[in-house]
Amino acid sequence: MKISKSALAICTALIAAPSLAQEQPNILFLVAEDLSPRIGAFGDEVAITPNIDMLAAKSVKDTNVYTTSGVSAPSRAALITGVHQNAIGAGGMRTSDY
Repeated sequence: MKISKSALAICTALIAAPSLAQEQPNILFLVAEDLSPRIGAFGDEVAITPNIDMLAAKSVKDTNVYTTSGVSAPSRAALITGVHQNAIGAGGMRTSDY
C-alpha cells in the first residue's frame, strides 16, 4: 500500500493539532507615548520599573521597531486602524491645514 506525501502530511498535522493548540502564545503589547527608552529593561539605569523589568526578563523584546510617523497621535491612529494615517486624515498632528 502506497501512501502519498500529502496524505502523510495531513495525518501528521491532525495528530499534532491537539498538542499545538495547547501551546498558544501569550502576547502582551504595551503602548506608551513619549517614553523613549526610559525603562530599566531597555538600559535606563535611573528608571525604576520593576514589574516591566521582570516581565521583560521572561519575554522576547523587540528592540528594532519603527513607526509610521515621528509623533504620537498619527502613529497611534495607524496602529489602531491598521491604515496609514495620511490615508484616513489623521496625519496632521493638531492641525487642520494640509
